[in-house]
Amino acid sequence: MIAGATAPSSQHEILIASNLIKKPSTSQNKTPTAQSSSGNNGAADGAPQGYHHHHHHHRHLWWPRTTDHQYWCVLRKNQFAYYKTRDEREAISVIPRFDILNFKISELDGILTVYTPSKDLIFKFPRGQNEKVGMELMHNWKIALEKFLSSPSGNESVTTGSDYDEEEDDDDLIVVDEKAGPSSSKHSCSLTMDEQLSREDKEFYRMFDPRNAEHQVCSGILYTKVKKKKLFNRAKWQKFNVELTNTSFNLYSFKTGKLKKSIKLDKIIDCIELDNNSKMKNDDTNFALITFDERLSFKAANDQDMVDWIINFKSGILIRKKLKAENI
Repeated sequence: MIAGATAPSSQHEILIASNLIKKPSTSQNKTPTAQSSSGNNGAADGAPQGYHHHHHHHRHLWWPRTTDHQYWCVLRKNQFAYYKTRDEREAISVIPRFDILNFKISELDGILTVYTPSKDLIFKFPRGQNEKVGMELMHNWKIALEKFLSSPSGNESVTTGSDYDEEEDDDDLIVVDEKAGPSSSKHSCSLTMDEQLSREDKEFYRMFDPRNAEHQVCSGILYTKVKKKKLFNRAKWQKFNVELTNTSFNLYSFKTGKLKKSIKLDKIIDCIELDNNSKMKNDDTNFALITFDERLSFKAANDQDMVDWIINFKSGILIRKKLKAENI
């Protein structure tokens, strides 16, 4: 299925997600390029004009049945990831946008190949209820991948500098601010639930009801500070994939997809915009998440992302206040 935007940042918008069957990856030493020729409309491999091509070509790809593994594959504007199941939180692999060079879809074989600098990822489209369903799924992936490749590959990064470190280590610890409480905030959570509902779509707030089955509200990329053991516990900003559900807030390694920290939303007291230094452009998108026993600082990619994250956290806080007031 082609999914709509569920993340506060358009860079983490889900373009498409479905089950695909994965073949073991093959190493790739040459950089693939899209072939274009006025005399080649894609008939050579059964793909219609507009499909991406690669210099390696096989009319029929060998597919050993013993290696078939079906995964839940998710294509976002800034990354491609696949999971063991649709409900799995930890990705088996996450490939950022800048590491994806090209793709090819072979209608004849029903195979998708994703090219990266180090390997080719090969997936097979599962058989649908009928041929029309299978062709529609391939077509949807083609549209989504073309949109994916048309977007700039460098938008994932917030900034660089001596205060940033993209290298991850299992010994790194997420920094918890010693100073707790909203004393440095510019805005506090003061709106009542009724005031919010009078201005917003009530259906939106049903997303945050903790009594419902856990589901994703939004996801994206945020920076938070980690203590780098290799730098004698010096704190550096580091990038994480983050996910907000109706019950928890989870931080995942950007490199491996491994869960690094999970916070139950019942423990969150407030989400505040920090008194950012307007003179420094890279320091004007900071906000803090305050729980009963800790405070974590985050940096968003831009001002709109920061506002969206604060609104999402506050919405979860407000609905819990309402439920508590009604003794539900």
